[in-house]
Parts: sequence; structure tokens; C-alpha cells
Amino acid sequence: MTNHFPAAQADPFALQNAPGIIIHSPRNRYVILRNLSVVNWTNGIEVRGDSRVLVDNVRSEHNINNGLTVLNRARVAVRNSVFAATGFRLNPMTGDFPTTADPNRGSGINFLADSSGNITDSTVSGNFDEGIRIRTRGTVNVSNVQSFDNERRNELR
Repeated sequence: MTNHFPAAQADPFALQNAPGIIIHSPRNRYVILRNLSVVNWTNGIEVRGDSRVLVDNVRSEHNINNGLTVLNRARVAVRNSVFAATGFRLNPMTGDFPTTADPNRGSGINFLADSSGNITDSTVSGNFDEGIRIRTRGTVNVSNVQSFDNERRNELR
């Protein structure tokens, strides 16, 4: 049997110090993430470059910095998904967030740079920072989204 993840075997906690899924694809491709759970990473999902992505029926929970980060000129459509408890994770090897270590944002969804997107029929709940953080020159449309109990940093400080 071949070990496809030798770094994980050498240091299993190193994986929790990286993004769970990174997508950096050319504009002429379309990536679909469907029926996934992405738990205990720095950023749950990170979309870069000119990527075009559909996030459908995905659960992104207990990631440290962002449940979903959209960068550069990427375009992302999110539907039927949950982004919860970002910024909250307890692991003796990687840290107790946010009790002894602060997350680097702790947002459920974070749009940056020139990215754009659409979020619909989804839940963004219980995140340390903003549920949906939009700091882009692009357009982000949000409809039929349940956003509840975010910006928990305010009650914990």
C-alpha cells in the first residue's frame, strides 16, 4: 500500500495548519464542490486566481480563520451550504481558538480583492467574526441566507 500523504504520517497536526481545500484553476474550467464537510483547517476552502467555483451542499465548520475565502478575481456561487463556528477550535497541538490564540478573522465567508460571488439558501452562524465579510471591488449578491449569532468576539472580550 502506498502512502499518498507522507507529510501527514510524519506530522499529522501539520495538516490542521493549512487550508482544507485550495482551488486555483484557470478561467476556462468550472469546479464543483458538492456534498462535503470541511472541518478543522486554517481556511476551510480557499479559492484563488481566476477560478470559477460552485459550492453546493457543503458544511465548513470549526476552521480557524475563514470557512470560505475568495481571493483575486475568483468567482464563487454558494448554495445550500453551512459555514459555522469559524474561529473556534480546541486542539492541544495546534491551539485553543479563541481562548489562548486569536483567529486571523474568524469569518464564515470572506470575499477579498476583485472577487465576486453569489450566496443563496445557506446558513452562516456562530462565527467568531463577521458571518459574511465583503472586502472586494467585485459584486457579492446575498439572498435567502440565515445569518445568526456571528461576531461572537464582541461577547467574548
